Order: sequence, then structure tokens, then C-alpha cells
Amino acid sequence: MTRILKTIAVLGCILAVSVAQATVDKTMKFSKPTNRANSDVTVEVDPGQDVTVTIPPNTSAEQKRNLIRDALRAAGYDVTDNGAGGNELTIRHLANGTKVRFRPGSTGERRDDVLSTAAVMGTAYFEGPFAPFDQ
Repeated sequence: MTRILKTIAVLGCILAVSVAQATVDKTMKFSKPTNRANSDVTVEVDPGQDVTVTIPPNTSAEQKRNLIRDALRAAGYDVTDNGAGGNELTIRHLANGTKVRFRPGSTGERRDDVLSTAAVMGTAYFEGPFAPFDQ
């Protein structure tokens, strides 16, 4: 009986370690910003360290992606470039259940996305007043 309980306890520890080490990747896709002055964008990682980046005016989608990628790498995240046109990046090996939110500030993009592998659920919302024709 003692041997069976020890075996079950060891198997339970192995399963708990396997679940704790499960990781997900989050892919972000960026469009060209339309801001006319410097604007801060923030990538919120929960749990983790948030990253804020200043996007200058007249920045391409690829330049915006590179600024955000470099800031994420400086914060210790494993980030790779991907996507046609150079406008996507993937934050790799995040702990299972990690939430990533993109706050575009006043950069006025047509569309920016955060995609996740094996997502259980997601939320989309706007902050402040919504102006569909805002620059």
C-alpha cells in the first residue's frame, strides 16, 4: 500500500510539473500608425512585465513592429519576427494562461491584432470615446 501511494505521489508531481511548464505563443500584427506626434503604445503582459514604446510620426508598420520587438526583447521576452510585409511578431514561450493586451495610445491604426495559440477565451473593447473616423 505504501509503495502504491508513493508511486501515485510521484506521478502526481510529474503531472503537476508538466502542466506548470506548458507554454503558449502570442502573435501580434501591426498596421501603419497615423499619429502626427510621438505617441506611446503599451504591450501589457499578465503575469509579466508591461512594455511601453514611443512611436514617432511617419512610422511604417515594420518600423513600429521593430520598436516594439526590441523593447520586448530588452524586457527579457523571447520574440521572433514573422508575417509577410514585416508587420508581425510572436512572443514565444509565455506561461500557459498569460494574457497579452495591446494599448495603441493615440497612434490611430486601422487594425492591430493579438492572436494566441490554444486560447480559451478573448475580449475586445475600446477605451474612452469611440470615434470611428479619428486620425
